[in-house]
Amino acid sequence: MYAPLIKRKFGMNKKDKIQYLIISHLMEYGSIKLNLPDNMQVEIGITQEGKHGRHIENNYCWIEASRDNKSVEIDSFNLGLNFRNNDGIVLINDVEDDVSVSVI
Repeated sequence: MYAPLIKRKFGMNKKDKIQYLIISHLMEYGSIKLNLPDNMQVEIGITQEGKHGRHIENNYCWIEASRDNKSVEIDSFNLGLNFRNNDGIVLINDVEDDVSVSVI
C-alpha cells in the first residue's frame, strides 16, 4: 500500500520524510498527537471502534484539532465541532451537500 514511499525512503525530501514517518507511525501504533505552537494540538488516527475494542483500519482516518476548550473532529463519516460556550454566542451555518441534505 505504501510501497512507493518505502522504496524512495533514501531519496526523499523533508516533506516526503515527514509523511513517511507519520504514515509508518500510524500503521504501527494507530494514532499520533502533534503539539503545535499557540497550544494547538492535532491528533491523527486510523483506528476504529469494533466489537473487540480499537483496531487499525487501513481505509479509515480521523483527525482532531484542538485548542483550549475547543475542538474540531472529522472522519470518513462525520464532522464535529465542540466548544464550551461561556459567552452565550453560538454561530451555526446551515449548508446543504450535493444531495440536498441539511448539514449543520
